[in-house]
Amino acid sequence: MVVCDRRLLAGLALCAAACSQALALDGDFFVYGGGGEGGTAGGGATSTGGASTGGGIPVGGGGHSNIGGGGGAGGTSGGGGTGGSCGVDPVAPGGTCPSVCTGGCADGTCTIECGGTVCVGSTLQCPVGFDCHVQCDNSCGGATIVCPDTFSCSVTCMGYCSNAVVQCSTNGTCMLECPFDNGACLDATMNCGSDACTATCPNGGDPPTVTCGSSCDCQGC
Repeated sequence: MVVCDRRLLAGLALCAAACSQALALDGDFFVYGGGGEGGTAGGGATSTGGASTGGGIPVGGGGHSNIGGGGGAGGTSGGGGTGGSCGVDPVAPGGTCPSVCTGGCADGTCTIECGGTVCVGSTLQCPVGFDCHVQCDNSCGGATIVCPDTFSCSVTCMGYCSNAVVQCSTNGTCMLECPFDNGACLDATMNCGSDACTATCPNGGDPPTVTCGSSCDCQGC
């Protein structure tokens, strides 16, 4: 509080008095944290009384203002699963066509043709780096067909495949087709890998024995 003295001015009838003036200062204060009085958590500052700037600092006389607390951090999304998709083969790189591919090579696929009795009781080893297709037009009876480790493998028994063994790829799709009701797949065996493994007998007949093992999708006739 400020008090002014009264002074008489000579020659003047008027007495001037200086009045006292009191200044009361009401300091502003801030509340920091998770949403104070009048504020919203996670949002901008709000105030009651005087206006406030976006940063929560009050302008003008009086009032209580606060800066809201920060919003919570967003969660992280879960990672995708690992491993290949069941029934989907990688693209075989192919390369120079090996001599075992008697039916030739096209688009990374080796075709082994078995005409006459050339494949009877034989071990047919599919080459590395190729998809493999074995076409038994006449007889693959008693043959052992060893599929590639990674890529797809298919065997079509148009003729006689009795007692044949198809050793499927470890990590590739495998298919044995027995299209006719002529006993072509009588006592044949199909040993599946970990990928999709399918035997088809659209016209009935004697189905092969399918050993599913760890196949992700195993279907017999």
